[in-house]
Amino acid sequence: MEKKEEVDFDFEFSASSQWKAFAKKEAEASTARVQRQPVPLSPTTDTTRATSASAAVSAPPGLVPPLTPSSSTSPPATSAQYSSQQTTYQSYYATQQQSNPQASRSPNYQNNQSQTALTAAFSRGQREIPDINSINRNREDVLALEGILEYNDAQKRGIAKQGPPDDTYNFAVFFPDGFKTKFSGIRDAHLAAIAEKTGTYLTSSDQDIHVVEMYGTKEAIEEAKQDLSQLGRYARANANLKFKTAKGKFAKTKAAPTEIQAERLAKHWTIDEKRLHYKRPPEDPSIFPAMGVFLWPEESVNVQTALGINTEALDQLRLDHECHIEYVRKTQSLHVYGTKPQEVSICVNRIYGILCEVATKRRCLGSTATKFHMVTPPTADQFLTDVHLDMNHDLKNRQITVKRHPDNYGVQCHLTGLKPAVKKLLRWNTTRASLLRANSAFLRQIVQRGLDDTLHCRAHIAMKVNFGTLVLFGYKKSKNEAYTHEIEEFMEIMRDRGIQAELLKHIGPDKVARELISICRTRIDVFFPLHTTAPYEPERPEKVYTATFELKLTDGTKNTDIRLECQFGHQAIEGSSKIYRVSHCSWLSAPMHGSGPYNSQDPDVAYKRKGPLDVKVLELAEDLAWQMEITVYPRLRDPDHYKIFDDFSNSVKLEVRPSNISDEEGEGMPILNFTNLLGLFVHSVVVKSKYKWFISATNYIFEVSKYDYYAVPKHPEGVPATVKGVVPDSRWGASLSSREWVNKLGSQFSLPIGIPGRWDPSISEFFKPSKIGGINDPMVESTEYGMKVPQAREEWLRDGFSELEGRIRDCVELIAKARKGAQKRAEMAKKGVHEDDMD
Repeated sequence: MEKKEEVDFDFEFSASSQWKAFAKKEAEASTARVQRQPVPLSPTTDTTRATSASAAVSAPPGLVPPLTPSSSTSPPATSAQYSSQQTTYQSYYATQQQSNPQASRSPNYQNNQSQTALTAAFSRGQREIPDINSINRNREDVLALEGILEYNDAQKRGIAKQGPPDDTYNFAVFFPDGFKTKFSGIRDAHLAAIAEKTGTYLTSSDQDIHVVEMYGTKEAIEEAKQDLSQLGRYARANANLKFKTAKGKFAKTKAAPTEIQAERLAKHWTIDEKRLHYKRPPEDPSIFPAMGVFLWPEESVNVQTALGINTEALDQLRLDHECHIEYVRKTQSLHVYGTKPQEVSICVNRIYGILCEVATKRRCLGSTATKFHMVTPPTADQFLTDVHLDMNHDLKNRQITVKRHPDNYGVQCHLTGLKPAVKKLLRWNTTRASLLRANSAFLRQIVQRGLDDTLHCRAHIAMKVNFGTLVLFGYKKSKNEAYTHEIEEFMEIMRDRGIQAELLKHIGPDKVARELISICRTRIDVFFPLHTTAPYEPERPEKVYTATFELKLTDGTKNTDIRLECQFGHQAIEGSSKIYRVSHCSWLSAPMHGSGPYNSQDPDVAYKRKGPLDVKVLELAEDLAWQMEITVYPRLRDPDHYKIFDDFSNSVKLEVRPSNISDEEGEGMPILNFTNLLGLFVHSVVVKSKYKWFISATNYIFEVSKYDYYAVPKHPEGVPATVKGVVPDSRWGASLSSREWVNKLGSQFSLPIGIPGRWDPSISEFFKPSKIGGINDPMVESTEYGMKVPQAREEWLRDGFSELEGRIRDCVELIAKARKGAQKRAEMAKKGVHEDDMD
């Protein structure tokens, strides 16, 4: 039987004999490389019928819709015909771009739909189809459904093959199986992604499979080479190495382990045997001199749900204290048997600690979560009769943690109405004093409850007071058309448990944040920068960069949502840019509501960031709000045992380029770079630029931060990705924290199971008075600190929690002062006053 000759083409169509015959005929006809022109698809194909029809209807007079392939679709014979046809294409493309701004595509975009449509058309007998090589082997004929794409100079030269490439990239002559696919991607998708990122044109060489031809500027090519080098290292590490050796022909030998291996194996076997021994119930419990009993509340918490089917959660207790632990279902109790009474007692106490941790998690995630809302009553001078619910605010579709309807954009609350009579104002002074005392007592109570719960949490815990804008998503609607409530009624509504609110970290526009930073830098007697540059410049604190990643770890069948919090350091200079690498990172489990963090603006997949404490207080008079919150994120188990986490953190870098804008201190917006790995993808990231100051000689830290939120599109694995080109949701916020809080709560991360934190949760011990006054108090000389400090207030000397409340009030007044100062500067600028003459 005669062997059929096959032609090897680089496409993924069905291998029908008719198609191959047609492909062979077209290949023989193309005897020389010519500059191919874009050939639009037929509007009669299945994939383009609807789009082309709508384009033909909406095309304005004087413009021709895309041509259909027919017997007259050959390239123009003369330059005049070519110029005329190009003008028609460009005019139509411009019209489509105006009607559909999102129609742009990458210059290296692969139009798979067009290939599928051509296959279907050929199978129906439509033999007149565009040139095969121009569609399957070259990317220059990229035609989106909306029109023809335009290229930069490098892409035009690369497509037309005008002269030799500007540069080439050579990878190893020998590469393992699977390397080429990992490196170039399906249909060179990885090269296309790098070309789009760097503004170059990359294509595999027709002469050498180890060479990538590069077109572009010198700077763009150098950037592309760095990305190709990183992609090559990733591809080599993840390629399928299949070496055939002669080892399989010989019998396997069992070599004796080395001394170190023997010790490790013996230790492992000893631990396993010890665990199994103490996991079995004792044959005769009476022989043990010590016995402990812990009554488990089965009605509230199922023991198998909390500890495992066979109480596996208690295995570490069995090993640490050499005790037998068994659950007796008849008495609903855990019996502990051991030889040492002290060890048995400690084991029972740790079981109690485990129960407290389980109860804390159930409370934080249940309906009894410590989540409350309060309102600070305005003074008599600021008092107005009503509160307006503003639906037309500018904080719509932001990242929120509450579940809501897509059409529910929330409301902001502002004082409105008339000034009441003098008699009512006098009565209001008495009422306000009572409300302030009640708010303080209630805040003290719920903070104490939150600290008690936090003591038994083994997680990444942080406590902060954030300042921003409060948006209500669940509230009582107004009965009048003005969308207002009386102020007393509104304060009563805010105490209802049905209120759903979100504090967005937004204190105002950029000018308010710059004014706030300027005030802190000017008050060098009160604000001391937490990080300083070298040489020391007290009015120029160093900008600290951090980032928070939301990632998805998947093996194809099971997905895990994780969170990475990293801080940047190790600054390096590359050209005119500053490059920061990760100096510290924490891998955490991200508790989510829904299937994953695809978009935190989507109410169905919003965060359930509930913790032991969440109190939001609305400052009506200042049009501001603050939130005292304890956030708890479970730690990811043994992240240092898995190389993928180290590889990802090593791929993260932050690039800060110089800026031409003088009010940004010569630094532009930070650009984050990272690499998605096989099974580990980034969905969103928040880049934080922070300014931190110590408040006088205390441990309190005041922080002004800029938050840049990026909803990151999915990038191919192994290809260096960047947030450049993604429009961020940028906001400015402020916060108050303490170094003592960080030290105490930070120790919870590494606690063994069942052991509480080693700090006193009582308010009197957790909030120690600093014996230093507020930022607006008069300065006095201090012999203890050897400098001038604010004079201590009488009520702060005895009660550290009262000092915290006072410092929160100072921060609110400071932000309000910055808002007024920014507004005043804007008004003076409109009048033509120079910035140097405003102070």
